[in-house]
Amino acid sequence: MHDAEPNLDILRALAVLMVLADHVTEMLALQNAALSIHPYNLILGRLGVLLFFVHTALVLNHSMARAGLTDWNDIKSFYIRRAFRIYPLAIATVALVVALNIPTMPWREYNASLTSIVTSLTLTSNLLYAEPVLQPMWSLPIEVQMYIALPIIYLIVRKRPSWVLALWLLSLPVAWLQPTYLGRFSVFAFVPCFLGGILAFTLADRAKFKLPGWMWLPTLLLISAAYLVLQRQSIHFPPTQWLTCLLVGAIIPSFAHSTAARLNAAGAFIAKYSYGIYLFHVIAIWVGCIVLADAPHWLQWTVAAVTLCALSGLGYHWIEHPAIKLGARLATRRTAALQPA
Repeated sequence: MHDAEPNLDILRALAVLMVLADHVTEMLALQNAALSIHPYNLILGRLGVLLFFVHTALVLNHSMARAGLTDWNDIKSFYIRRAFRIYPLAIATVALVVALNIPTMPWREYNASLTSIVTSLTLTSNLLYAEPVLQPMWSLPIEVQMYIALPIIYLIVRKRPSWVLALWLLSLPVAWLQPTYLGRFSVFAFVPCFLGGILAFTLADRAKFKLPGWMWLPTLLLISAAYLVLQRQSIHFPPTQWLTCLLVGAIIPSFAHSTAARLNAAGAFIAKYSYGIYLFHVIAIWVGCIVLADAPHWLQWTVAAVTLCALSGLGYHWIEHPAIKLGARLATRRTAALQPA
């Protein structure tokens, strides 16, 4: 298994589309008083983020395995790569939000404070109880803080794969008690979700039987539907989140690669631009539906779609991809400099 396999592209694409669908349907409901937001809508975006966490943990563990991560110097190179992967586009997004006075969600008023701007730039909003300048950015500090632990966890489970379940069980009471005793450190509430991806990594070479690839997307949709039903009474009930992520992680290695060419191409395309879609979709909805509030709805959504495509494309090709390449060069150069002559 590797980070470019079609099944993982499909997983990542589905995750970002869930977040997008959550906010699009919410805006549609606000535009049309006859529509109401079903309770399922309110948790669809959260489920998308949880799937991102599983995907991230799995992909990064495979990346560390390919890089042969073994010591502190390798870990430092890992941190360099991740910093250049996540910060440049996030910083550009914050700059755009502040420059245009874009609210945290399209239907709100702009009220970004200095604290929210600084913590959004540094991706530390949760540590200071600050609201990010864009609502979807709440998950980025969680990812950044989890990056600190992922190499350590990788070194633990690399030789002792069965320990991942022990780590998952140990993480549950900490995650449950986090809101009460560790308010600033919300990352602990999602450690069990990331461990679902690490479980998938440890099982990657152990699956003896592979289900057909065509079943992968329907299975994900079935699990998602079950999650929405189970969460309908409690929007963010933690055990359901943890178990869903564990289940997704457990089944990933049990599927053969999808061979549906069009689905794979669509998944790869959306996954490629998913970070930009995640960051920019709120801005696009604001441009189309709020800035052009007096325009017909069809025109508003056309402008929103074009804006999202433009921002995601430009963001990837002008900022995200060049930054990833720069981070890889710096990390490689640093590793080479540390090699004995």
